[in-house]
Amino acid sequence: MGADITFYKGQDESYYFRDAYNLTNLAWVIGKSYWKISKKGKNDYIKFFNELAKISDKQIKTKVKFYFTKKRKEIAKDGGEEEWIKMFKEKRDDIKAHLDLINNADRVS
Repeated sequence: MGADITFYKGQDESYYFRDAYNLTNLAWVIGKSYWKISKKGKNDYIKFFNELAKISDKQIKTKVKFYFTKKRKEIAKDGGEEEWIKMFKEKRDDIKAHLDLINNADRVS
């Protein structure tokens, strides 16, 4: 289980974001949790996703380095450090690409 969040803008535009609740969780890179905002309102989601969009490459590299130092057995089968860095950057960049819709969403579910 993880984040399944959709931002809606009008009747025709939406952005769906899914993030697993495991070591590949983007929010964990900055010590955040989707669960803590799950009962809050639209503006809290928008603020949260703007924080995710601002995650730096350095923050990603630091978290991946930590994972590979402390949890290597759990993640070794899922590729090397560079693959993990790429995966986190792709998630962050996908959010960045949709920030206009996110910031102007009518509703979030």
